[in-house]
Amino acid sequence: MWEVVEEALRLTNKNEPFVMVTVTCTRGSTPQKAGAKLLVRQDGSSVGTLGGGCIEGDIWCLAKQILHEQGGPLLRRYDLNEAFAARDGMVCGGTMYFFLDPILKPDYFKPFITEIVQAYRGDSPVVLATVVNISHSQSNLGSKLLIKENGSTQGSLGDPETDHEASAIGSAIASYGGNKIFQTRDGKEIFVEGYTSPPT
Repeated sequence: MWEVVEEALRLTNKNEPFVMVTVTCTRGSTPQKAGAKLLVRQDGSSVGTLGGGCIEGDIWCLAKQILHEQGGPLLRRYDLNEAFAARDGMVCGGTMYFFLDPILKPDYFKPFITEIVQAYRGDSPVVLATVVNISHSQSNLGSKLLIKENGSTQGSLGDPETDHEASAIGSAIASYGGNKIFQTRDGKEIFVEGYTSPPT
């Protein structure tokens, strides 16, 4: 993941759009687990991996389409069952959820990715919470909340109650860089990621 966040910061500093794809949830046997990332640049090149194979190729095509059409974020589910194998020649037996997050306005994303990279480089851990799924009546898919170790925050997930819940979960996972997905009472799904310097 290190090379993905570093590249995200580099592209953001150059004001170049990209799509960040994150595995938010898995069930059963899958080639990658929650937290795996793939960054797709505007020219089609990429950094990171979602496990390779036909799934990654499908997600890559979708990310390219989003960049071309200036589309919004979306969540995709893949069931790696017999029907999938018959179409694409691969079966693991599990289920994977992918959140495709187009960063079309890098200035908005820059404060978030800057803090994340600094945490990787040895600064205090931070947590990034993102709305990855919503009901039809809501429109804040992709909204972000950055939570720092001192309790200060930047951004919002849409309401103070959700922000508070995400902050409480984030404080429990920040120090070891874990992740967790949870659902709010109004049906939003929030993916919470902790970022810290990796062990050496």
